[in-house]
Amino acid sequence: SEYQRNSKAPEGEMEFNFSVADLGFTAKKFKSLEVNGHRATYKGVGQINGEGRYRFRLRVLDADLKRNLDTDRFWIKIWEVGGDLIYDNNVDAADDDEDDMALSTEIRAGDIKIQRKTN
Repeated sequence: SEYQRNSKAPEGEMEFNFSVADLGFTAKKFKSLEVNGHRATYKGVGQINGEGRYRFRLRVLDADLKRNLDTDRFWIKIWEVGGDLIYDNNVDAADDDEDDMALSTEIRAGDIKIQRKTN
């Protein structure tokens, strides 16, 4: 995802699949994208298995930008618009936890690349 010129919200597409639970989450509507060095957080709304309306927050770590970290990591939380939790791959961590180890799930396929545009 990225901000386009003169856009108030990031654009792009995100997909997360958790096959054990038959959960396929896709998002094309984003509220915000924050980048801070080797870490990025974005929030928005998506669907599970092509249905419904769910909020999400995804935090990622780019191992290429962080010493002593050899694998990209992520933390995704998905909940109903009304508030009920649907999925959290790190349920023991507080939402405001800024510790890199709170993002304990390693990426098994794909690659996280955090880039900042230069003028």
